Amino acid sequence: MKLRSFFYLLGATVIILLGVATASFAWILADSPLSLLKGGVMREPAAAIFVPKQAPVMVSLLVNPERLESFGQLIATPANRRRSHQEIKDLEKSLLGKTGLNYQKEIKPWLGEEITLAVTSLDFDRDTDNGIQPGYLLAIQSKDGERAKEFLQASYSKQAVSGKFDLVFELYKGVNLIYQRPLTAGDNNRFLASAVVGDTVLFANNIKVLREALNNVQVPDLNLKNSPDYREALKNITEPRIAIVYGNLPPLSAWIANQPVPESPEAKQRLATAFSLKSGGIVAQTALIGVLGQDDQAPILSSPVGALSFIGENSLLVAASRDLNR
Repeated sequence: MKLRSFFYLLGATVIILLGVATASFAWILADSPLSLLKGGVMREPAAAIFVPKQAPVMVSLLVNPERLESFGQLIATPANRRRSHQEIKDLEKSLLGKTGLNYQKEIKPWLGEEITLAVTSLDFDRDTDNGIQPGYLLAIQSKDGERAKEFLQASYSKQAVSGKFDLVFELYKGVNLIYQRPLTAGDNNRFLASAVVGDTVLFANNIKVLREALNNVQVPDLNLKNSPDYREALKNITEPRIAIVYGNLPPLSAWIANQPVPESPEAKQRLATAFSLKSGGIVAQTALIGVLGQDDQAPILSSPVGALSFIGENSLLVAASRDLNR
């Protein structure tokens, strides 16, 4: 082999190995908490395709909770790491304590990179005789579809043995739905229906809500993902984020007040808020759509309000402005 050919071959080998190493490093870094140093991810909530465009509110966590915990441990001082870890464990217990579920054994193995919770309607059955029944949809991205299905089967098996529900299996638009039919009235506030669509596990508090979610997928004009207002709001949020909250303000206010319809149904204000990780904590970026007046307004504040110097550093929530009338 000529010396020139040898160097060509050696150079090509080095380039290939460098490419493989770079790709491998990028793949490892993508799943590492270090990838959150830039503030989060640039993804949009994939579950928006299941949510109706008139939904009062949608909250999406776009990062696996384990990565958030690892990131918190990474940036925390040694003295605060134990406390940070314990706070996460306490949160798990408070969220799942009444469900009987074990997060580490039953949910963590298949949990993916997105968890979305939406209030889909103010009163899903529009029946005044049974009071106000908001629709709730929970969409969880799965990284292991088989384990997710095993979780659902095990969960429903436990509940079937309890004798409080009948399990009903239904094929709806090509998707297998499973829902619980209570044997006694008055147990309508639990997640009663579920389905697996691709890599997404859906839970709803009523089978009607779940059917509507599947209808939204098949008719693009019905879902939030293709809503012009939603697209406009997200276009104005340019920073990497770990979570997004999108609210349709009139029905959101009605939901908070437990009302079946908004007081001003003609109003069309939408608010999108994205939360990003920064060295000093969590920063929110907002986009408000549907407000009359100037399209672009300069921020009222260019620096922190002086009164913040009197607020303790451990305060949970603080709101400050120079002119609260604005």
